[in-house]
Amino acid sequence: MKPIDLPRQHPLPMRHHIRKALGFPQGNLLLLLLHGPACAYCQTIEAQLQERRAIREAWGTQLAVLYEETAGIALPKAEEEIALLCLDFRGCFMDGWTLVHPDEVDWQEIEETVRWVAIQEPECGTCYIEPAWQE
Repeated sequence: MKPIDLPRQHPLPMRHHIRKALGFPQGNLLLLLLHGPACAYCQTIEAQLQERRAIREAWGTQLAVLYEETAGIALPKAEEEIALLCLDFRGCFMDGWTLVHPDEVDWQEIEETVRWVAIQEPECGTCYIEPAWQE
């Protein structure tokens, strides 16, 4: 997994388009942007995320899966990559990664990020807690 080079805790430029495409979900969001439903690798990643649903939901994070060909959303990534984005309830980018077929997903890193986003103080924009893996 390769980190996406976007500033953390800043509004994702396409956040309104994403939330509209998803029916305006509330709360934190783990967004999986895949090539298309015909890609076997993408189907495997989506199934693995669904299997881990309880961990995300325990921390108040919803999963959303969008296919590039139907969503019309473009991210700064290569064509052969898929993207995983973690957004907070405001639509701010908190962390994200790209993967190239057939890279493995680091599920522990994703789960730690989901927990980290969940414990951020939503009422206070001045506090900033670095994730433990950045120390």
